[in-house]
Formats: sequence, C-alpha cells, structure tokens
Amino acid sequence: MTARAPVPWATYGGDPRRWASYPEPQVKGLRLTWSTPALDGAVYAQPLWQGDLAYIATENDTVYAVSLKTGRTVWRRHLGTPVPLRDLPCGDIGPLGITGTPVLAGGRIYVAAELEPIQQRLFALSAKTGQVLGSWTLDLPGTHAYAQQQRGALSYLDGTVYAPLGGLYGDCGPYVGQVVAVHPGRATVAYRVPTAREGAIWAPAGLSLAANGDLYAATGNSASNSAWDGGDSVLRLSPALKLLGYFTPRTFAHLNQADLDLGSTAPLPLPGGFVFQIGKEGVGYLLRAASLGGIGHPVASGSVCSGAYGADAYGGGLVFVPCTNGLVALRPGSHGFSRVWSRDGWDAGPPAVGGGAVLSVDESGARLDVFSAATGRRLASVPLGAVPHFDAPALAPGLVLVDAGNRVKAFALVGQAAAGRAKTLR
Repeated sequence: MTARAPVPWATYGGDPRRWASYPEPQVKGLRLTWSTPALDGAVYAQPLWQGDLAYIATENDTVYAVSLKTGRTVWRRHLGTPVPLRDLPCGDIGPLGITGTPVLAGGRIYVAAELEPIQQRLFALSAKTGQVLGSWTLDLPGTHAYAQQQRGALSYLDGTVYAPLGGLYGDCGPYVGQVVAVHPGRATVAYRVPTAREGAIWAPAGLSLAANGDLYAATGNSASNSAWDGGDSVLRLSPALKLLGYFTPRTFAHLNQADLDLGSTAPLPLPGGFVFQIGKEGVGYLLRAASLGGIGHPVASGSVCSGAYGADAYGGGLVFVPCTNGLVALRPGSHGFSRVWSRDGWDAGPPAVGGGAVLSVDESGARLDVFSAATGRRLASVPLGAVPHFDAPALAPGLVLVDAGNRVKAFALVGQAAAGRAKTLR
C-alpha cells in the first residue's frame, strides 16, 4: 500500500477554518533542525509548506521557496520595491511589503504585496519555480491605497482568492475595511464594510471559511457611535461577497470609541455549527454560524482574559486563546464555554496544536513555548532571537516552522525520549 502524502500547511492555520491543528505523535520538546540565513527583509507572514518545499514571504516583497528538510533556498522571486515607512501617513512596519500570509492552491502560491508607487497587488507564482503567472490590482475604485494595509491572510475557494484589507497602525487616512475577491478571467468584486471610515478586517488569520463555503470576517472599530455600520462585528459573507448575517455586541459604541476592536482575531468556526470570537476587550462570544445573532444576541459570552490578538486555535475539543496576559484553554459546548486552564504572565502569540501539545510564541520573551494541551504544563521552551508581532508557528510532519526576525527557524518536534535534551537547547 502506498503511503498517503502528508496534509500540507497550505494556508494560514493549516486549513481554511484556521484551526492551526495538525496530527502529530506525542510532542514533549523541541530541537533546532535548521535556520535560514538572513533573508532580505522581516518575515511577518506565517510560513507555508507543501511537498518538500516551505514558502516564506518578506517585507522586501520577496518570496522564497526553501527545502523543508534543510532550509536551503530552492528559488526566490522579488516582486517589486516595498513602501518605505516615511512614505506612509502612519504605521509600524517599514518597509511595507508582504505582510499577509499567502495561500497555496492549484500548483500556485498567491501573494499580496504592497509596492511602490503605493499600491496593493495580488501575484500568482508557480509554486515549483517561482515564475510570475499573473497579477491583479487590489485597489478598487473609491479606495485610497496609501491608507490601506493588507495584513490578514489570503483565502482560496473554487478558483477565487480572497484578500481582506484594513488600515495602517494608527488608523490614519480615509480607509474602509473590505474583502476583495479575485478570480482570474472574471471581474474582481469586493465587499466594503458599510461605514464612513475604518471597520478594518486586519486580524493576521484573515477570513475563516466554513464547510459550506461561507466566509466569516471580523471587523475593528468604525465611525459610528450610534447606528450599526458594520464595525466591531462578525460578518457572514457568501462566496460572492453578499452579506448573509452579522453579530455585534450591544456595547459596540463603547468599543468604537475605545479602539477595542472585536476583530483583533479572526472568527473560529467550530464543530456543531458554532463560531467563537474574541477581541481586544477579552470578552469571548459563542455564536451560531447560520444565525450570528444581530446586535447583542450571542449564544453565550463571558470574560476570558485581558485582550486577545492574532488567531485562536482549535484541537482536541478545546479552543486556545492567545492573550496579552497568557494562553487560555476553553471548552466550548452548545450553550457556552468554560475555562479548562490558563498559563498566565506572558504575551502569547497565535497558537498551534499537535501531538497533545500547544505551541505559542512569547512575544515579550522572544521564545517558542510548548505546553501540554490538556493541562497547560510547560514542556519546553527555546529562544528565537527576534520575533514579529503575532508570530504564528506552522506545523509539518515532525517539525514546527516559526518566524524569527528576518529568518525562519525549523524545530524538530521530539517525543519523551529526547525531551530532556531538547528543552535545554539554546
């Protein structure tokens, strides 16, 4: 019998639902396997892999394909000149190039790049050779490219690439959150959040896709302090980007005024027809996927932590939430959710789950930590040197890939026998 090829990590979180969960044997520790040399720019996008290649995108608008086994560069493609921070009205990434995580599909890697003169552009590259196969603008009529940022991960469904857009750090300029859908050979379409300004769709995980093809997006603060205008909401969109429903907390006016984006993480679809959402305020919401609840009608809500950013993960029946004051494990049910454990006192990055363990980058300590998924007990910790904001590990068979400044490092996931040696490596 021919062995089945491993399931690739071809999109942010490993699958369109953004679960960040991967089947692995029992994980107890980490051992450095390879590190790329210094690349030509900072790496914010989550690494992807398929077959024997891993894919890395930099803020210098360059895409690298490297050997998954050794980290050796197989090909690189520079797409243009990134935008210097001095040319932008605000922001915290400079130069600004490729920030959102690409997506692999149909032998191609799709990448959204910010380029000089200031523009947002989608590229399709051959995943095998890096050859540019096509490119399309993401700057649709009525938008202002200099105020937009493409930070959320790309999604792919039935030949269409979906790119969420928000604003720059500092919320300057006349931007409006939107989702742009590009299907080569067809007209590009978009959904614009119905606000006068802001309403960014900026969470690093981007959009979440349900099994029926519906897309879920979460927005940040918007212009209104009274009537609903799409800000601080979970939106359910059709593949054609028609609004099918939404959920907004009753406190949306306060969230808008206080810059407490509900959309600092992406919606997390769960088994049983539910969606979990949490934002900067640290309040978690359990929603029905098919009927999100409008203004103020979640299935359940409750305080989880001081604030969540990046992306949650789901595995083994638990939701893992990255908070500014630690990592929290929740057990969702049909009527609500309960806390299973929390590991407090650190700034947790988007987690990944595999082999009975949950892995998360401590942004303040610049290290990768491994915890028992069942109990939260720390199993291993390794330093990374430098890390970007919202550093999200990607899992592969026996490996975890993680951004480290202008490099990507690969650590072997080791079991009980080697854990004692692996956890002390520096």
